[in-house]
Amino acid sequence: MKTQTCSILLGGQIRAHTWLRYTLVALALVIAVHAQQPIIVDHTCTNIRAIPSAAITQAKSSLHIAYGHTSHGSQLTDGMSGLVTFMNRFPNDAFADNLFAFNGSGSNGALHLADYYGNFGGLGTANDLGAPDRTTGAATRTYLTAHPEINVIIWSWCGQVDGTQADIQQYLTLMSTLETDFPT
Repeated sequence: MKTQTCSILLGGQIRAHTWLRYTLVALALVIAVHAQQPIIVDHTCTNIRAIPSAAITQAKSSLHIAYGHTSHGSQLTDGMSGLVTFMNRFPNDAFADNLFAFNGSGSNGALHLADYYGNFGGLGTANDLGAPDRTTGAATRTYLTAHPEINVIIWSWCGQVDGTQADIQQYLTLMSTLETDFPT
């Protein structure tokens, strides 16, 4: 199957089972919608206009995201805010104003992105995925049970999780269990 330079995995049902991290493109555009050929958008995509606006709209209506992070994690949402401002500078562009908008509820056609800087989900139990913090698995499980509309969870950290092989394995085990128990 032929692919375009900037591509989103398009064709069939929405698939948001991947733990998305760090970049707007990976966050908002790893989707699947009806299309003739796949489009894969990743960090190498330098032409945002190569992404069909219909694919962006489909992602916004289909992805319901909760994002937990420490201070460094704000780079993702700061970048997303900058993209909204940047793209809105072109009023006669093919992209509608606020096409890249996001908020905590998904209201007014925005991407649903519940952003938690510390205190994930307001639960008071998980603030950081690293350091090594073992509360994130339980907090994520509690959050997903209370918020069944959420189909993407993103956690970012500053690098602490790489302390020991045991910490890495515990993280991978927790994430695998969550992926199995909450497949969508």
